[in-house]
Amino acid sequence: MEPEATGRSHGGQASAGGAAARRAPHRIDAREGPCYLHPPMRYALVTALLLLPLPAHVSADEPGKTAAPATLTEKTEVEGTVPRDILGRWLVVTQIKLPSGAITPSARMLELRRGREHPEVFLRRAELPDALSKKMREAATASQAWTPADGDLHEVAEQWDTLPSVVADYSSIESKLIGADAYSREFQVDETTKGSSFAITVREAFSGAQPLRSTYSVFAVRRQRDSRLDGTFVISSIAFAPFPIPVTLKGDFQAYRVAAPPAPSWWQRLLDVFSGGRRG
Repeated sequence: MEPEATGRSHGGQASAGGAAARRAPHRIDAREGPCYLHPPMRYALVTALLLLPLPAHVSADEPGKTAAPATLTEKTEVEGTVPRDILGRWLVVTQIKLPSGAITPSARMLELRRGREHPEVFLRRAELPDALSKKMREAATASQAWTPADGDLHEVAEQWDTLPSVVADYSSIESKLIGADAYSREFQVDETTKGSSFAITVREAFSGAQPLRSTYSVFAVRRQRDSRLDGTFVISSIAFAPFPIPVTLKGDFQAYRVAAPPAPSWWQRLLDVFSGGRRG
């Protein structure tokens, strides 16, 4: 079945009242509280965060640290009409444009699975293959965008289920698939999402064992091909060092489908029988 729009709003918090606030441009971010850093210090913080994996890692046996709960459940909501042919395992490469003009590539892995009523988004919380991480670091050092070769994509596909897991202090992960027909006012006017066909958002919250407290990622798809998605993104994070510091990163992204989604298990197929076969 095709998901229908719910009319809910999305994106950044509303600005304070007043004529100046009403005239301010809409932003998609997750800012909370003031930022007291001067621009050079802010740029330094951005660079430091980029040197860390997203999200910050926590060793399960590190004293005084809290790892992700064993029962962490990822939730997905669908609003509006989204394409049906986006299921699969995706390597999402973000070309981050820093304030200095430098480009820093990064990557994440997402899996879009068939759900009982709609597609579901799962964040693959694992390390990338070492060879790919090295290539991205080299590209970042040269301030160049990074495009994975066919062999890189094949390596990700082959190792997807066996890559070392990331242990992080997650408290929740909530994703949304939003069709353009359900975009909020913020999504309709923000430079990242305006004119895109649909968006994938991932909101990650952390327990506080690490400076990084939350990350909100928006991937706005502007072009869809058989096994590739192209678009623009914004990633907004809140870190404490020790006061709250908002950091927003923007740029272009390319997502590569490295494999089809895994076949549903016999248990999932049995549930389909009793639920009338409703799958997204």
